[in-house]
Amino acid sequence: WLNPNGTIKYANPALLRATGYTLQELLGKKWWNVFYARGKEDTEIISLNHMSSSDRRPIRDHVMALPTKNGSYRYISWTTANILDEDGNPVELIGLGNDITEERRRASREAEEQKMKALAAMAGGLAHELSNALQPILGISEICSAQVKGKDKKLEECMLIIQRNALHCRNIVNGVLSFARREVKSKQMYSLPQVLLEAIELDRKSTRLNS
Repeated sequence: WLNPNGTIKYANPALLRATGYTLQELLGKKWWNVFYARGKEDTEIISLNHMSSSDRRPIRDHVMALPTKNGSYRYISWTTANILDEDGNPVELIGLGNDITEERRRASREAEEQKMKALAAMAGGLAHELSNALQPILGISEICSAQVKGKDKKLEECMLIIQRNALHCRNIVNGVLSFARREVKSKQMYSLPQVLLEAIELDRKSTRLNS
């Protein structure tokens, strides 16, 4: 409840609970100085233009981040209306606020959860594709390694390199699958781009050996 110049005439218990102020701390203070000392210009212009007019129509659902006494913020959806005198001049501004802080936080959490689900689905699909590609690499390298063992030392070493890198990639794939299933099986962190790079490098090495 404000005067036309923005002086607080009254604040109800709900506003006091939300902001942490007492009624004595607010009465007679300028609303803008208490709640919008920083970045107040846009808010002040919107509200003062309305207060200085003879428009009786309320401003509805105007959301403001209201700074509280302890420095945190509460998101308030305001509906404000002018009280006019007999000549049509504004004498008071009454505002009704709905604290939507928890709704906004809940919506933010839900959006983050949806994003993580989408990321997990993408990672799971990628991991399965890489796993399928690794199976023949591991199988063929094991067969070739057994065939050249004791016959061609250089080729045998090449097969071992392929197997080691394929096993390493499989471990990375398992890590990605664990993430996709929301199962933390180890403290090791895997980078999704790194999985792709290592798989490409492994494919390049095997192509060189087969050419």
